[in-house]
Amino acid sequence: MSYDSYILSLAPDGYWKLAESGGTVATDSSGNGRDGTYSGSPSLGQTGLIAGESDTSVKFGNTTSDMVQVPADGTLDTAGSFTILGWVNIPNTALCSIATIASVGVVGAFDWDLYINGSGQARLDLNGSGVAHVQSIGTLTNGATYMIAGVYDATANGGVGELLLYINGTLDNTNAFGTTLSPTGDPFHIGNDPSEMPLGVLPGRVAQVAFWAKALTATQIQNIYTGGPPGPIVNIGGSQVNSIAGTLNAQQQIGQRGQGSLSVWSALGVTWPYGTRILVQDASGATVYSGYISQDDAYRDPGARQGVGYLNHDLQLMDNAYRADKRLIIQSFLNEDAGDIFADLATNALGGEGVTISGAVGAVGGSVATGVLITEKAFVLAKVSEAFDWLAEQCGYWWMIDASGVAWFQPYGGIPASGSLDGTTLSSDDTLHVKRGNQQYVNRQYVKGGYDKTPQRTEYHQGDGHRRAFTLNYDVSDMISVYENSVLKTTGTKGVDSGKDWYFAVGDAVVAQDDSGTVLGSGDTLVVTYKGRYPIIGLATNPTQIAAQAALEGGGTGYVESVVEASQVYDLATATQQATALLAKYGSDMLTLDYYTLTPGTLAPGQSVSVTLSDFGLSNKTMLVTALTIDDHDGINFWYHFTLVGSPYSVAQWENFYKRALSQTPDWTAAANIQTVSVVEGAMQSNSGMTVVAQVVSPAGAAVMQSNSELVGP
Repeated sequence: MSYDSYILSLAPDGYWKLAESGGTVATDSSGNGRDGTYSGSPSLGQTGLIAGESDTSVKFGNTTSDMVQVPADGTLDTAGSFTILGWVNIPNTALCSIATIASVGVVGAFDWDLYINGSGQARLDLNGSGVAHVQSIGTLTNGATYMIAGVYDATANGGVGELLLYINGTLDNTNAFGTTLSPTGDPFHIGNDPSEMPLGVLPGRVAQVAFWAKALTATQIQNIYTGGPPGPIVNIGGSQVNSIAGTLNAQQQIGQRGQGSLSVWSALGVTWPYGTRILVQDASGATVYSGYISQDDAYRDPGARQGVGYLNHDLQLMDNAYRADKRLIIQSFLNEDAGDIFADLATNALGGEGVTISGAVGAVGGSVATGVLITEKAFVLAKVSEAFDWLAEQCGYWWMIDASGVAWFQPYGGIPASGSLDGTTLSSDDTLHVKRGNQQYVNRQYVKGGYDKTPQRTEYHQGDGHRRAFTLNYDVSDMISVYENSVLKTTGTKGVDSGKDWYFAVGDAVVAQDDSGTVLGSGDTLVVTYKGRYPIIGLATNPTQIAAQAALEGGGTGYVESVVEASQVYDLATATQQATALLAKYGSDMLTLDYYTLTPGTLAPGQSVSVTLSDFGLSNKTMLVTALTIDDHDGINFWYHFTLVGSPYSVAQWENFYKRALSQTPDWTAAANIQTVSVVEGAMQSNSGMTVVAQVVSPAGAAVMQSNSELVGP
């Protein structure tokens, strides 16, 4: 965060950078339009006073009338609290008498004045029903640059009021006011105090003068001096860098890649390439986030001069899955548990990347669960992360590599948290939201797949002396044979072959005779043996949910229906299974708990935790921590945003299955050998289609749902 950015974030009522190179206008950069006017003979465009900033300064003292004057208004000449701040450099403080940084007043009268006196001490004077002042304990060094801030807090000391003087961001001295300000409506001045002319001019450089009609806190003034609040402790590529407070946002989540962002600044010429290691730590040195840079967007502040200042960097982050993304393997496995395969790859393929596992495979408290038996699998030049994804999909697990480099492979909800969440563990300061409702709710779920094949079938069609085309009961998938009476005829593909007796096309129910053939008479029979095809439509319903929905709606069917296209599904069982999986995912009210906290404890993504929040009607509800986002949105603290999901958290396993099923590739050889054992062949000969009813057991802990699979003919 640049100096200007932080000043402006505090909403000053006036901010005069005094960085003009010419002209008579001293621009108010606060956005409040309180521009001032240079008078006398000040020297503009002088060397700046803030290290790393490109803004210049102005030198006063060429004449005793040098100053900036801002027209009077009720904000700058206030009777209440205020803060006045500026940067100064005076070559010889012995030349000072009342060397004014800023003041409100006219010839013969003043309301307040921030200045350096003839002894080289900074001082704030207030003039009301009585005069009071606060003065620095020490003296300023000739030729040194100082940030001097004077604060009047009208509410301090039980309303008596207090004057506070800060030197370089640190409180130097205080004094009670004991009276009240009496605004006169006089103008605001920088670099001079007309009430003290010709002694009021400041013989040196001034820059970045800011005014607030409120008392800034000690922390805010300290942060102004240091260029903004201290950001997180950030180490990039082995070196600590300057981070910008309020810009960290990093996510860890199960089943998906974690991403993040952070802004830092550096010396000119420094950039970080893809894959550079980044660590974020708290004040104790504990690692809060560990990951890698995926993109570095480096830029200068607007108006920055070439070769002066620093670079800003907006960084995009990726989590530790990067370690598995960048390594390839050639390895095969036979009759091994998925957990053993995962552990083998984590320790051998990724050991050189600093990845380990915790405990033995399948051990209580270990990081790798056993998983299902993998009978045979070969990974040929596959990314390790792709192998991990595949293993997780087979088991319905999630995987991740945590900030310490430990690889985890676990079922959803397989890691119990060490404690619970309730009114005693969640503080009243935590922001808590419990969300119920599922806009994707459905209780009748269709999955429209590709096409399945009928068993081999034979149809008989009588000629009539006119027709050369005959419509079969199903679109053709495989043509076996065509006979006219008992004579075998040749067949070919429509639009491709020629010189054949009869033509067909896959996906077309019409077989057509060649124009050279003899039209079949009423005594002739066309015998066609083929395998037909039909669209696969899986339907899963939940009668209990339907009845409950009808009651909620106050009548009607209670049906809430949805259809998903899954053209790569080629068998009825998979379509039915997918419909069932989708119904498990979307067929219930969704429960989500989101909360921000400053005290995360040991809770982490992947853990299941018991939640009791009586205010929200939750009692011993098991919920899964699906995501953790870490940010410092207030610019001071690390905030931990947890997302927990219930109702039911086993949904995540079905989501993985569904993703895997949708991504399967066509295998026409396998499809040709599919036996539709759930369908009676005779029933399939109906041209209007039929419905097959089967009972399908839903995921563990949920109710049994009825699953209907409809076979629709042409």
